Amino acid sequence: DDFKAKVRKRFIKTSTNSRIVRHIFGDNYIKELYIPRFINDYNYYIRGVNLANQFKKAYKTHRTI
Repeated sequence: DDFKAKVRKRFIKTSTNSRIVRHIFGDNYIKELYIPRFINDYNYYIRGVNLANQFKKAYKTHRTI
């Protein structure tokens, strides 16, 4: 329960970490990887925070004078 299975795509071969990625993915373009739960939760919920900040910045009513 500490890990979540996520389907991930392989990075392009010109990437700086391509040697590590090739070792993990092999010849597969897509692979199911086990991501630590706290990292998955952070990546999932941080998107909502970023969107809220973008929306808030667009409206002057939220700014203090």
